[in-house]
Formats: sequence, structure tokens, C-alpha cells
Amino acid sequence: MLREESLTLPRDAGNTHGIIAALEGMALLAARWGIPADGARLLGAAEALRTAADSPRVPGESARREKLLAALHTALNAEAFAVARAEGRALALEEAVSLALEGGTATR
Repeated sequence: MLREESLTLPRDAGNTHGIIAALEGMALLAARWGIPADGARLLGAAEALRTAADSPRVPGESARREKLLAALHTALNAEAFAVARAEGRALALEEAVSLALEGGTATR
């Protein structure tokens, strides 16, 4: 429930930065839970949203992003990572939210 609220509360409030942070956090969880392709998709979705919203990183986010990238690169080969990340970048916001909530990241 807490994971769900970490995404739905900022979405419902229109807090783009909060949505981005939640998607990136769920991407890291997906990588650690053995579903790294979903993690790469969620990362791609977060990156696309950050670009569309022109939302710069805040202090402290770079270290978390590097941890996420390392986990995903360890779990996926370069081609699988690139494909899943591109799929995530193509997702609409609600599709990314559904992936995060209904995919493997919401059931752990």
C-alpha cells in the first residue's frame, strides 16, 4: 500500500517531480526483485517525464540514479536494457503508473 501511495498521491496532486521519484524508486525495486526489464521500462518512463516536464535533478538524486543504473546494468545485457528503456520512454504516464502498480513492483 505504501508503494502504491508513493505513486498515486503525487500523480493525483499533479506533482510531476514526485511521480518521477516514485517511478525511479520502483525501478530500483524491480531490479532488486528480479524483474529488471520492468525496472528499465520504469526508468525510461521517468526519464521521458523528466524531459517533458523540464524537471532538473535535485541534490542527492544523482547518487540514487547511479545506483539504479548499476543495478539494471548488472541484471540486463546492454541490448535488453536499451530495448526496455526505450519501451518505457514510449509509455504514456498512465501506462507507466499501471506498470508500476500492476506489474511485479506492486506485488512485493
